[in-house]
Amino acid sequence: MSQPGADGTTWDLVRVAVTGQLLTVQFQVKPTPGKSMTLTSQRMTDVSLVDDATSQRYSVLKDE
Repeated sequence: MSQPGADGTTWDLVRVAVTGQLLTVQFQVKPTPGKSMTLTSQRMTDVSLVDDATSQRYSVLKDE
């Protein structure tokens, strides 16, 4: 499954796993053809998951 992202990037869903109450999602991010990109933790604040059943939004877990 692929989704367009910011700046013409493409996000491909690679793997989803649940361990206890932790959901791990792995993506492969492809830059716009002919351009380079840098993915920083600052940009990860734009990533979230919405639970369709409750409409609750979950953000990325950050490790100190």
